[in-house]
Amino acid sequence: MASPRITNTMRDGIVKNTLEHTFKKEQDALLKAEGKLARLAYNEMYDATTRKAFITLPSGIFGKSSDVCLNIRGMSVTLSFGKEPDGSRTELCVGENHGYRNRLTPSVPVSDQCYDYIMQNEDLKKRMREAEVQLRAMLESVQSFKKLRAVWPQGEKFYDMYDVDSEKSGVPSVVVTQLNKILNLK
Repeated sequence: MASPRITNTMRDGIVKNTLEHTFKKEQDALLKAEGKLARLAYNEMYDATTRKAFITLPSGIFGKSSDVCLNIRGMSVTLSFGKEPDGSRTELCVGENHGYRNRLTPSVPVSDQCYDYIMQNEDLKKRMREAEVQLRAMLESVQSFKKLRAVWPQGEKFYDMYDVDSEKSGVPSVVVTQLNKILNLK
């Protein structure tokens, strides 16, 4: 029996699985760092008295935002505060002069930390793009799972769920056998 062909949808799934597995820890660490930096910049821009006033003022006087807009070395940067334990986005009250047109400029130490974060994030994105290009080129060079297993056996955990001949495909052979019987296929 011929090995099943790899579709473009399968290739996309394999790329997604591989990149998520490979870069997930770094992405999570950068998201956590982003939330800390956003909070640090926010706390620097708005002192404790102002932040306390934001909380005590009636709702709607000042807007709320889930991120802080900053000017870091001449770059317009938006950092997210992150998420609450329930999964909702953290929103903090911001002054009337805050927003995409009016970006805050933090102190040099905070600016330097933000710049380092930006460079780490850009480096990660670059490495992910490079990995995706290489992975897609390799996946386009093969048409079947048999050939893919021969070319890239180390990556089987990223593509075995798509291969119906694989024991881990998620499609039990009993189901495939029954389907073939229903469709009068041998």
